[in-house]
Parts: sequence; C-alpha cells; structure tokens
Amino acid sequence: MEKCAKLWYTDFKKTVTREGRKTELRILSEWHGLTIKKILLDRLKFSRAAVTALKTRENGITVNGERKTVRFVVSKGDLLSLKTEDTEPSPRIQPSEGPLDILYEDEAFLAVNKPGGMAVHPSKKLQDDTLAGRILFHRFPLVFRAAGRLDKDTSGVVLCAKSQVVSAKFFHLIRDRRIEKEYLLLAKGEKEPPASGEIDLCIRRDPESYISRVCFAADGTQTQSETALTRFLLLKSRPPYHLFLASPITGRTHQLRAHFSAIGFPLAGDTLYGEADPILDRQGLHCLRLRFPHPESGDPQEICAPLPEDLRRAILSIFGEIPAVPTNWSGAKAKGGTL
Repeated sequence: MEKCAKLWYTDFKKTVTREGRKTELRILSEWHGLTIKKILLDRLKFSRAAVTALKTRENGITVNGERKTVRFVVSKGDLLSLKTEDTEPSPRIQPSEGPLDILYEDEAFLAVNKPGGMAVHPSKKLQDDTLAGRILFHRFPLVFRAAGRLDKDTSGVVLCAKSQVVSAKFFHLIRDRRIEKEYLLLAKGEKEPPASGEIDLCIRRDPESYISRVCFAADGTQTQSETALTRFLLLKSRPPYHLFLASPITGRTHQLRAHFSAIGFPLAGDTLYGEADPILDRQGLHCLRLRFPHPESGDPQEICAPLPEDLRRAILSIFGEIPAVPTNWSGAKAKGGTL
C-alpha cells in the first residue's frame, strides 16, 4: 500500500530553474481528490502567509506544468510544483563580513554557533554585525529565517531555515515542542541548590518595563502563553557559583533568566535579573545542544555547540575543571521536585 504520509520525506525534491528554486511533489493515492489548499495547510503544514505568497507569485502553484489556484483538486500521479523559494535576499539585513561558525549545513537548513554579544536580528539600535548579517554575507542571497532566537548576550546553537517550506516545518516543530533544547547555565546564589528539579512558574511582561519579565505562581489569571516550565540538573557547585544543565520545556522570552532569578539563582553577569560579575562580562548562558527531527527527512538530529572561550575560562577559574555534561539526560523527559 502506498504511504502518502511518507511523501513529504521520500518523494520531495528541489530543483533549480531560471525562475528560482521550487518544490515538486508527486501525488500518491492518499492525497487523490484533495484540494491544493488542503494539502498545503493540513498535510504540508504551510503557514497561511506562505500559501498567500505562493498564490501571488508568478507560477507559484502549478500542476503538471499548468498554473492552478488553491481550489484545484489533484489526482493520483499529478506533479504539484510550488515556487517556494524567494528570489531576493532579506532587504532589511545588511551583509556583515566576519567569521561564521557553522556547526551543520545541508540543503534544508544550517546551524551556527552564535557568539555572546551579537544580536540575531538587526534592530533600530543594532544595525551592524548581526548574526543575520553574517549568514547573509556567507550564504548570499539567502533569505534569513531563524528557527527560534537567542538573546544578544546568550551564545550557542541557532537554526536557520533555507526556504519558506522548511521555515514552516520548523515553526510546527517548535509549536509542538519537538525541539529539545539544553543550555549550560552559570548561576549565583548563597543557598544550597537542589541536585535536580523543575521550575513551574508563569512568566509575563513586567508592567514597569518593556524588556524584563516577572514570574508568578499560577493563580487562574494566567493565559496559555504565560505558562512556563523549566527542568534542570546541577553539574557542579562551589558557592556562590553553580553550574546547571537546563532545558526550557516551553519557550517564553527570557525564560531561563527569569526562572532561575525567581528561585534565588540569577545568572552570573545578568544585569537585568541579577548583577554584574567580576569573572564574566555577560550572562552565563550557552545553548549547548538541540535535538529534533529533520524538517524534511524526519531523521533524528543532534547539534552541539562547543563552549565559547569566555565561558570556558570562567568555569575553569571557578571550579578548576570543565564538568562532564551527561549525553543521555533529556530535560523533556526528566522529572524532579517543583520549585
């Protein structure tokens, strides 16, 4: 029996033409009789914005070489072609010459090791030398589509999709919490830290600040987007410094920084939720490892980013060694006491 569910992975290909890159899919029996709209939204999990872009792009949607609307009903054996690639680079991002630490790359996405002190996207205050600018410089004319983001002073793994299709797939992986994230976190606190546990505190914007977040216990007033859960494992402790492996199960803004501050262990060097530190001149937070299914093949991926030199020096000066990080710990599956 034909398995149309496998179509996205096994019968998916990209070709390069004079008009730009496109995605081609051969319709199998299980998609026979469906509209293109249903295939795009329900089967391929395109965003509505991506579907709109296809509709407005010249020859954005064709079946067997003929342009079709999203209302067209496909038949078994049809060749559905989608012009999913942009032909122009990101217009608001200026290419920035500089080193780019590429951890992994294939036709679908690339993973880079972002240094601390570098913003992912340009802003009104930060226009020069962003991660987006460096990726654009090295991979011009790529349209920059980050799958998740890190704070300016957080280092570690950042994923970048190479097409609208892959970006939409990453969006659904993030929404369905299928991307497991592990961070190395250097914190400070006078009390004895637990060996492991979870922090189950809601997070919302601080009404007195447009940047910081505040934590609060669930009280019935929280929205779904304010619930937050973090699991952690203590790796090393030498008061007042403590080294944790932490996994944010949800993905709220400033989640790890706000959560650890709320339980009495603010990040070393985090001047927003803690205080400046003599050993580290930025927050002690590094995205160490990501685990997720490949957005096209579904194969399990694990991408690790080595420690940056500033955090390595700080850990060595405090603990005298770089503690071993367990490779079989998964915050998504770990259980512990709630703080």
